[in-house]
Amino acid sequence: MQSTVVDVTLRKLYEEKLRYQANFDQITDLPNRVLALDRLKGVLSGARRHGHKVGLLFMDIDHFKKINDTHGHATGDRFLAQAAERIVACVREEDTVARLSGDEFAVVLSDIRNARDTEPVAHKILNAFSRPFILDGQEAFVGASIGIALGPDDGDDPELLLRNADAAMYEAKEQGRHTFRYFTRELNERAVERVRIEARMHRGLDEDAFEIRYQPLVEVRSGRIIGAEALVRWNDPELGRVKPSFTSTYRPSSRRLMVMASGLVRKASRKRSFASCNAALACLRAVMSSMVPAMLSGTPAVSKVTSPCWWTSRSDPSAQTIR
Repeated sequence: MQSTVVDVTLRKLYEEKLRYQANFDQITDLPNRVLALDRLKGVLSGARRHGHKVGLLFMDIDHFKKINDTHGHATGDRFLAQAAERIVACVREEDTVARLSGDEFAVVLSDIRNARDTEPVAHKILNAFSRPFILDGQEAFVGASIGIALGPDDGDDPELLLRNADAAMYEAKEQGRHTFRYFTRELNERAVERVRIEARMHRGLDEDAFEIRYQPLVEVRSGRIIGAEALVRWNDPELGRVKPSFTSTYRPSSRRLMVMASGLVRKASRKRSFASCNAALACLRAVMSSMVPAMLSGTPAVSKVTSPCWWTSRSDPSAQTIR
């Protein structure tokens, strides 16, 4: 009989542990994405019944990668725990703070009247992250970029509202970081356009829609060629010859950028002109670090790498086309 009681107790403890792991983040003890969306669904339902609003703050910690790179992942985890405590201290007891993934957090503000009610919370969080964090006895400074969406106005579905708050967060990053921005319909249109452009760019690699041009870099004193500039041009079947200004608001994911850069360098290596294969391979660093910002902002970006090869966004009629 005693053995049976022990077995039941252990089973209940095990089930409780599994339930906790399924709903809470192990590093911060905050609700995870699954539980956050479930709670958001509940407060949205209540907002529709009672005619009030729900504020959703989507927050990303600026420069968190530097902490991981400098102090290691264990210290990075301790930092996330400290960050979670600061966020929780900025909200009411009835509100929900969740860690979505990595350095992304969400704050669900229930039973608010309008968008203005979210501003004090956003300012509190920004002020909290203006103070240094103490990591391994050293001060570390980070920031926070916050996107705000209001439910059910900006979305009566948890996933949609979260996606719109995410879009507003990226707008905050583009506006200089450590600030907050509200979701607007214009942001939604830009997000849809961003997805379309990303799909076309990804397909462009298979359709051979990108041109790589090389033009020599000549040393003035000796007159000898010391390297090359690599230029990428995009000629899309649907969009036509794309100008840099066309996609000035587009920011691809790092994974997509890696795929594009690798594909372009493989193409350059197969069809090289006066630039050597080694120089073409070295362009990978320049393409990865400078290709998209240069091509999409329209501003020349020159990156020197270990091999004599550069990337630039300038066009030159004399540049040799590699197809």
